[in-house]
Amino acid sequence: MRLVAKTLMAGPDGVVQPGTEFDCDPERAKALLDGGFAGPPVVRKAKPTPAPPDEGDEPDRGGEPDGDDDGEIETAAVETEEETAALPRRGQARQPRRGQARQPRRKN
Repeated sequence: MRLVAKTLMAGPDGVVQPGTEFDCDPERAKALLDGGFAGPPVVRKAKPTPAPPDEGDEPDRGGEPDGDDDGEIETAAVETEEETAALPRRGQARQPRRGQARQPRRKN
């Protein structure tokens, strides 16, 4: 029988989260229903499918183009030379932050 869990249920058969539909035998289903731990599944009505548009009709594209498109792609911000100069170079050790002790270098 199909039921919907109202509470978290866990046991040797697995875990069922609240709001999840699950199958179980009729004896267990009766016990869960009587105890208020599960309820009958919710039957939802299917939404009617919209009629396909006529072949001559063009779908709405969301308005007129603004004309500002010059073909360029916007990119994320790039670090300036001043910002990159402050970064340690490859092979250089990073300076410790205030209040941090310098860590000894590990030998491989």
